[in-house]
Amino acid sequence: MNIEEIMQYILKCGADVLGAALEQVVILVVMIERGLIPWWAIPMVTAAIAYFICPLDALPDPIFVDDAGVLAGVIAALGGAVTAAVREEATRRVRQMMGL
Repeated sequence: MNIEEIMQYILKCGADVLGAALEQVVILVVMIERGLIPWWAIPMVTAAIAYFICPLDALPDPIFVDDAGVLAGVIAALGGAVTAAVREEATRRVRQMMGL
């Protein structure tokens, strides 16, 4: 599964996802593409994205509370590695995906 397929799946999840959770996923994708993920965080980032995509979930997917919490936790753990430039790129991509 490539990044484009992952993004297409996320877009199909519905309007609830196309908010903060989607932007958090895109932040992680941008960081992966730029090689900004520290070695110790690679398993954590991979698991968070997989958990977001996985249909088997702790809470039913229309809620997305648990997914957003996992993503927010990973981004918080990355701390200063998430730069303003990464956030701006993620925001730009999310807007482009949404046709804004």
